[in-house]
Amino acid sequence: MEMFGKERLMASFQEKKGESPQETVNQIVEEVALFAEGCPQHDDLTLIVLNVK
Repeated sequence: MEMFGKERLMASFQEKKGESPQETVNQIVEEVALFAEGCPQHDDLTLIVLNVK
């Protein structure tokens, strides 16, 4: 019953440097689903990824 958390999310973003925004979103959504292990989600999941150059 642990939250994915800000630290885990930031670490996940760091691992995905160089990926396209869409690939980053897809991978993080998958990571969150695996982390939840089928537990019901109590809130929405919203991600916005910008590619800033």
